[in-house]
Amino acid sequence: MRRESDLSWKTFLEMISSLSAQFVATPHHKVDKVIQQALDRVGRYFNADRSYIFLFSDDARLCSNTHEWCAEGVTEQIEGLQNLEADIFPNWLRSFNDAKPVHIPQVNDIPSDSVEYGILAHQSVQSALMVPMNTKDGLFGMLGLDLVRTHKSWSDDEIAAIRLLAGNICSLLQRQRAEQKIDRLAFFDTLTGLANRSLIRERIRQSLRSSQRSSLYNALIIIDLDRFKSLNEEYGHLCGDELLSQMAERLRRFIPESDSLARLGDDEFAVLVDSVSSELTDTLTRVKKLCETLNEVCTEPYKLDGQRVHISISFGISIFDGDITDVEVPLRQSDIAIRRAKASGGNTIRFYDNHLEVLSVQRTSLLQDMRQALLNDQFELHYQVLVDANQKPVACEALVRWNHPERGLLLPGVFIPFAEESGLIVRLGRKILSLACEQLQIWQDDPLLGQLPMSVNISMKQFRDPGFASFVASLVDFQPQLCRQLKLEITESLLAVNLDDVITTMDKLVALGLTFSLDDFGTGYSSLSYLRSLPLSQLKIDRSFVCEVAEQAQSRAIAQTILTLGTNLGLDVVAEGVETPDQRDELVAMGCRIFQGYLFAKSLPAAEFEALVRSEDIVG
Repeated sequence: MRRESDLSWKTFLEMISSLSAQFVATPHHKVDKVIQQALDRVGRYFNADRSYIFLFSDDARLCSNTHEWCAEGVTEQIEGLQNLEADIFPNWLRSFNDAKPVHIPQVNDIPSDSVEYGILAHQSVQSALMVPMNTKDGLFGMLGLDLVRTHKSWSDDEIAAIRLLAGNICSLLQRQRAEQKIDRLAFFDTLTGLANRSLIRERIRQSLRSSQRSSLYNALIIIDLDRFKSLNEEYGHLCGDELLSQMAERLRRFIPESDSLARLGDDEFAVLVDSVSSELTDTLTRVKKLCETLNEVCTEPYKLDGQRVHISISFGISIFDGDITDVEVPLRQSDIAIRRAKASGGNTIRFYDNHLEVLSVQRTSLLQDMRQALLNDQFELHYQVLVDANQKPVACEALVRWNHPERGLLLPGVFIPFAEESGLIVRLGRKILSLACEQLQIWQDDPLLGQLPMSVNISMKQFRDPGFASFVASLVDFQPQLCRQLKLEITESLLAVNLDDVITTMDKLVALGLTFSLDDFGTGYSSLSYLRSLPLSQLKIDRSFVCEVAEQAQSRAIAQTILTLGTNLGLDVVAEGVETPDQRDELVAMGCRIFQGYLFAKSLPAAEFEALVRSEDIVG
């Protein structure tokens, strides 16, 4: 290079000097970025099409492409060059182990039956230079440059210059490994490899900052083995360590990557769950369910020293958000909670806050009560009328209520979420459909009520239950009048997954004479394509648009679009949640013909609903 251009040689040395100075000042967590920049500069300097680094395992048996720069238009190769057996290119490996570079001016000049030729030809490489990075402990890695659009012969000066750069990069990567090892000792538990107390404290600090922006709740869960000291005394400390290692591995496999898992010391583990929910009750539900699942995962028998060992564990939970500024608060709260759990005999879940504990207990109690309610027929239906533009009844919607023996009449918002989470929604949904069909049969001979279609909400889990279609068929039992009156309401969330299965189920029921309404239209998986595919008879404009239709132009535009769309597709359109005359008048002016909401009537028990329909005194 010096013979051709002293200026070029000087420029290169200045670049090497600049990169070396940058390498020295680079902290280990920024090493990869700096090396990427160096590969970019060197690749462009030598007019290469690709510059890259391979690193070898400690025994030099495996190697991986860890860093890569490609010129514009050149295909990246890094993903396909991971964990390669190093001896697949024996000639190169011998050179690398002898600290010699591999210089290939023209790939076509090397034996076409060699493995090395196959590797380069597969990547369309015409020329290559690969310089080893050796240390006193052996082969560490390799820096390479490829040309795919032309070929060249590298001069001795050029090879020497690239070896100089490779040596500097090797030193940088060695320093990175050493500093990462120090970090692991400082921030990771040596027995389990999990984060330690210092690192989980830093991650709690990050969660606090994130919550200040998002207003979401987080949870810190401490998991403690019950009677671990006795286990150590019975089986020995080596078996105790093995138990902790196995438990850490179970937790690691189960805990999502987005959450943080740590060993706090001795037999205590911690799980930090970030950004659970904006609602406190929802956060409690999710966190408690996670603990229950972790309890199942971690209390499966362990095999220690040839014996099956059974354990129990306790959970202490702190729920916190961005209002807390001290990182020690969640740690202290969850520690108090775990001590409460241990004091009560272990094998239990405790929240730090008594109020949260009460909510958690209430949830468990509610689910137990719900199971009993299904056996004791405590659920009943109320009915809300749908009217036309003249306030004449045209249909009704059946809405479930729980006549709780102690808490009185409970609205769906109190118990439906718990039914969804527990899986009881399928049994509850069947009960609601049975009650609706019974009422339709009672009204069948009534000249007014016998003509009103009745819609029933169907949850996603209920609809996806394998026996749903056959259960509905058994209810209607091919009764034409019942089939004509029963309308099933589904929501857009049902359509986001396995649309073909949804359509198949709907088609089976439509063939019996039932009809379908799409509830909350415009808020979920809105798509014109599925509207063409689904056997619908009705759309419902979501109440969030209806409540603003008289004040906001955007809501009016959305409502008008849905009305026009429904008309063009031959579907009835219902405006639900109509509460004021202004909303009704605006919707009438748009062409809406069916309405539902408190402006006309609240949901009523069967007897009161019958009286309302017969009186025809519906004020709107």
